[in-house]
Amino acid sequence: APLIVEVKVEDNAEALSHAVYERMKRYDAPWCLESFMPGAVEWFRQNAPEVIRGQLAFDHAGTGKTAFLFWRNIGIASMLQNFASRPDFVAFEAKSVKWHSLPVHLLRLMKPWFVAWTVRSQEDMDKQRGKWDLQIFEKFEARK
Repeated sequence: APLIVEVKVEDNAEALSHAVYERMKRYDAPWCLESFMPGAVEWFRQNAPEVIRGQLAFDHAGTGKTAFLFWRNIGIASMLQNFASRPDFVAFEAKSVKWHSLPVHLLRLMKPWFVAWTVRSQEDMDKQRGKWDLQIFEKFEARK
């Protein structure tokens, strides 16, 4: 079965990314990598460019309990890190994206796939159809 592997890391993205890659080299089916942490996406760009990689994102600053989390979320919202990590796709929280925001317009210049996460019903998938290149869904069997 094809897999989406999400690397969840707060620090030491290099070590975790390397461990994930070593493990997944033995997986005999298509897979891709995604992460909220740009360092993980960047590691795969530099060390495993054959792996499709995606940046998980919000199109807003989010909330954080510490200044670090707040500023990291601002970076995710503004897409600044994508110029270094060059993701193949950017997966936005479908309900947060603002199609006319400056970060989204800047991101379009890089021409990644735009992916919606996480769609949880056929009705929502149908409403989002045509807005996204792909949709990540769960808890239902999607129809075309």
